[in-house]
Amino acid sequence: MSEAGSLRIAGCHYPAGSAAGQAAELHVSADGALRLEPGGRALGHWRGLRVPERLGRAPRMLGLGDGGGFETGDNAAVDACERRFRGRVAGGRLHALEGRWTIAWLALAGLGFSIFAGFVWGIPALAARVAPWLPASVVVGSSEETLASLDRHVLRPSRLPAARCEALEATRARLAARAGLSGGRLECRRGGAFGANAFALPSGLVVITDEFVELGGDEDELAGVLAHEVAHVEYRHGLRQALQGSLLTLGAALLTGDLANAGSFIAHLPVVLAGLHYSRDFEREADARGAALMRAEGRDPRALARALARLEGAARQKERPAAPAWLSDHPDTQERIARIEALAR
Repeated sequence: MSEAGSLRIAGCHYPAGSAAGQAAELHVSADGALRLEPGGRALGHWRGLRVPERLGRAPRMLGLGDGGGFETGDNAAVDACERRFRGRVAGGRLHALEGRWTIAWLALAGLGFSIFAGFVWGIPALAARVAPWLPASVVVGSSEETLASLDRHVLRPSRLPAARCEALEATRARLAARAGLSGGRLECRRGGAFGANAFALPSGLVVITDEFVELGGDEDELAGVLAHEVAHVEYRHGLRQALQGSLLTLGAALLTGDLANAGSFIAHLPVVLAGLHYSRDFEREADARGAALMRAEGRDPRALARALARLEGAARQKERPAAPAWLSDHPDTQERIARIEALAR
């Protein structure tokens, strides 16, 4: 009907205090008076209704003055009455936004970027802040549990003479003291699937394999590798990387609603540590700090570069499809060698 006449809005009437709806019509006269049919019950004036904002084609529940409700999907009629009796623009802000796909896609893109930024930049920044505050008992416990797991599944008892391991531990201890670190220790193991390898756990525990020692490098080369690992401990690289992995797991659990795993991310630290791969930035920092520690010890900083070249050469001689684990966790070896040699000049 024309706006000069009355309007009929089909819908469902819900009496006050009842969840049972009945099919009905809301008659709106030209002056805005309301009547409910069937029954002809007067409901006051349109301006006395509570009319929610429109959202697409979704039905709206009109709030009646007596506490009841009138649900209708005839949004065009409701908008016409709002325009006439309240002077409101049809649709409202939510409906306008919902109808603009450009805004919807921009909002979706913004949400996606926020999630991406949180995982790529936010979580590493959070891990860097959390790492110094993690209780020592957690750090030591996770490191010991990681070594125990590797001993069960990968590593084997060392065959090196005890005096050889003690000498390497003395070198590690001197380098750690220069870095201002206390505690920690060196453990010798036969590498098994790890092959020639050296790695540090967050507590300061450094593991070096027999295969690594047996490559034939001099004492400065071995010291260079130990200095590199001590630097990882000093900068908390292992702990930060492990926390990043655990926080990623936590974030994914929260996004998917898997709350059972959300509360146990600290318990996952040993698992993450066992498969730890450092980022390129962490490796560059450890190389630079390791070179500085070597210089402070009166040793040649380029010894670490020689050790890397020796490891890469050993891998090529054995025609392995990939570099040893210690190398595969790191950036390009030639790039690292060039950077270390530049630092030593």
